[in-house]
Amino acid sequence: NVFGQVPKEHWKEIHRLSKLTGAETTMHAPLIDAAGFEQGRWNEATREDNERRFQDLIGKAHEMNPKNAIVTIHATSERTGGVGVPSAMWRANKKEPEKETMFAVNQETGELTQVDTYRREFPEKKTQSPEESLHARNKDQWDRHVLEMMQFKVAPDKILTRALPLSPKYQEYSQKKLELFEQARRERWSEPQFNEKFRELQETEEAKMFTPEQRIMLPKVDVEAKLYYDDLDLYLKNFYNQAYKYTPEEQKERLEPAFEEIKEKFKEAEKQRQTNIFKASGIYDELIRGLKQFQPELFVSTDEFALKHSKETFANLALDSYKRFGNEAPIISIENSRAGTVFSRGEELAGLIKESRAEFVKKAVSEGVMSRARAEDVASKLIGATWDVGHIALLRKQGFGMKEGKFSEEEFKKLMAAEAKNIAPFV
Repeated sequence: NVFGQVPKEHWKEIHRLSKLTGAETTMHAPLIDAAGFEQGRWNEATREDNERRFQDLIGKAHEMNPKNAIVTIHATSERTGGVGVPSAMWRANKKEPEKETMFAVNQETGELTQVDTYRREFPEKKTQSPEESLHARNKDQWDRHVLEMMQFKVAPDKILTRALPLSPKYQEYSQKKLELFEQARRERWSEPQFNEKFRELQETEEAKMFTPEQRIMLPKVDVEAKLYYDDLDLYLKNFYNQAYKYTPEEQKERLEPAFEEIKEKFKEAEKQRQTNIFKASGIYDELIRGLKQFQPELFVSTDEFALKHSKETFANLALDSYKRFGNEAPIISIENSRAGTVFSRGEELAGLIKESRAEFVKKAVSEGVMSRARAEDVASKLIGATWDVGHIALLRKQGFGMKEGKFSEEEFKKLMAAEAKNIAPFV
């Protein structure tokens, strides 16, 4: 909390003392989360704020050590308590540990939720893994949304059902009345002229078929139904946006024609709401059926979610560092987190480093900062790893690596195997 208050001169003094003593200084960042979690909840504004704090830190690290200072940043660590974003919890058994619990993020709200192994007795005995439970939760959530859409449409449908027998004839009468008003305005009739023509209209067969009460009720029914359908339109568009936003990328290309078809139906429904509310009702039924076919992933695992947003932060930090300090830019060294949090194991940490480097290359090339080949070299230099043997050893209490000294070594080999060939992790 006070890191940012340290005067700039102090960092220069550390550099002076390190030169006098022949020591090499490195820096450990404060415990804030690169993905943007805080107090068990994700927010993009928090991620951006944390990124700015890291950028300030990197500038201080350069003052302290101008020759590629190593800055260690926890792969995950919330501001409050420094615990980090939870991942899977494992249960020891005789063979390999089994995943008992995992955590997921509601992508719409940023809230964390726990997903457990589910053991059911009926209609058949079955053990459902946390991954299967997560898939079931996404399906159930979307089915609930579809049910909400259907229930929302009940009210305007009841209104139209009440008016259905009379409405077509009433629409003919209303059209003639509107034409009469328009003609009176266009030809600037006097009040006596208008009253005479209006009495004539009231004597027609279309007008005589309605009681005075119906003449009052039917316009209200039409207006009331349109108001409901206006709300329903907004409601369905919100769910369409959710479906498009949270459909996995690998499925989105296949479903693109279906999304485009639904957009066209929305345009047709909007047109019919103004001219024929009964046709609009049928189109909204089609829209609901169309939205039902999608299965968006509103909930995703914390591992997947944290990777997506953390790689953004680390790539931005490395690119900003290079733009400011060139070949002497500080090196971002990502540390494996505590057991039970995301990126705690060797393969997971290697995946984060690989994805962060790839994101760096994409950004550097698209911004015209450097060529792809040069960007790949710079990324491999500026984004590395710190391997905390204490953190990885904590996984033993969940049943991993019961043989003394072997588990950490095996996990470290996974990190090394997945790393780019031209860089080793910082240990």
